[in-house]
Amino acid sequence: MNILPDIPLDYMGGEIPLDMRLGGGQLVSEELMNLGESFIQTNDPSLKLFQCAVCNKFTTDTLDLLGLHMNVERSLPEDEWKAVMGDSYQCKLCRYNTQLKANFQLHCKTDKHVQKYQLVAHIKEGGKANEWRLKCVAIGNPVHLKCNACDYYTNSLEKLRLHTVNARHEASLKLYKHLQQHESGVEGESCYYHCVLCNYSTKAKLNLIQHVRSMKHQRSESLRKLQRLQKGLPEEDEDLGQIFTIRRCPSTDPEEAIEDVEGPSEAAADPEELAKDQESGAEKDQSKWTGRPCGCPPAPGVSPLAE
Repeated sequence: MNILPDIPLDYMGGEIPLDMRLGGGQLVSEELMNLGESFIQTNDPSLKLFQCAVCNKFTTDTLDLLGLHMNVERSLPEDEWKAVMGDSYQCKLCRYNTQLKANFQLHCKTDKHVQKYQLVAHIKEGGKANEWRLKCVAIGNPVHLKCNACDYYTNSLEKLRLHTVNARHEASLKLYKHLQQHESGVEGESCYYHCVLCNYSTKAKLNLIQHVRSMKHQRSESLRKLQRLQKGLPEEDEDLGQIFTIRRCPSTDPEEAIEDVEGPSEAAADPEELAKDQESGAEKDQSKWTGRPCGCPPAPGVSPLAE
C-alpha cells in the first residue's frame, strides 16, 4: 500500500501543496497547512541552500555540486537485490525471475532495472531513518531536489535553476548571504540568528529566512514602514543588519541546541531605536530576546515554537 498520495503532474517542478510534501521523513499535516503563519522548521543548523530530497542527507550551496551528487553512479550489495535459488535467478527490485542466466543479465541492463537500482542505492545513502522512502520506489519518486530557503521542491535540476532566478528566491538568497557573511564574525562555534522586529531567534539561519515570509513578520515589516510614513521620515534603503542580527549563544555548552523562541514583537518601537538596540551589546540583547539563559525552561506563557 502506498503511503504517499499520487501527485498530479501540474505540481511537478512547482509549489507542491504542503499536505503532499515529504519533510523530514513525515507527511505534513493538513492542520499545519491551514495555519497560514506556520512553516516547517529545521533543527539542523548545518543545512545549506539546496538539498537532495532522495537521500535527504546531501546539502550544498551550489547547483553544480548538487548536479554532480545526483549523477554519481551508485552500487548495492548483491544480496540486497539479487537471489539465486537452484537454477532460478531473481531480481528483488523488479520482481523478475528467470531460469536463464543470459536473460537475467539482459534484464539487469534494462532502463527500468538500472533506474530502480540507482534510486534504491541513493535512498539507502540516507541511512536507516530514510529507508521508509523505499516503499515509494514502486510508484517512482517525483520529488528529488529542494531549495531550503524557499521550501520549494522539484524533480529536475533545470527547474531548480529556473527557480533561483525568481524574485522570491533572490530575496531569500540576499538574506542568506548576509547571514553567512556576518556569522564568521561571531566568536565561538555556537550562535543564533535573531529578527529584531519580531523578537524571533533560532539556531538555524534557514528558519530565519523562512520566518521572513511568515504573516507575523510581514505585518511587523508593514507596521514599521507605516510608522516611518506617519512620522514623515523618508523611505530608507533596506538595511538587513538593522533587522537581522547574529549573536553568540550564551549557553555554557557549545553543543547545546537553542530552541526557536519568539518574544513580544518590537515592531511598534520607533525605527530609530532599532539601531540603538543593536549597538547596546550582546548581553542586553540576549536578555531581551528570551529573558532567560539558553537551555533553561521557557517562562510561563512563552512558547518555544510560537512561529
